[in-house]
Amino acid sequence: LEGLTRDLWIGKTFCAHAPGAMEPLMSAIKYFRPEFDQKIAQAVGEDVIEAAAHQQSEVK
Repeated sequence: LEGLTRDLWIGKTFCAHAPGAMEPLMSAIKYFRPEFDQKIAQAVGEDVIEAAAHQQSEVK
């Protein structure tokens, strides 16, 4: 979700409305990050989250 907000920010898209659409998502992540993490973990499982985090660390 954080990647989505970065990819659709000012200067990254042709649509003038995209940055405005990302503001609520950015605020939600900022203030409710633990709830997002918990629901994602419940939906996909901890193993998937750990694998994704490991994969991201290899890319950087």
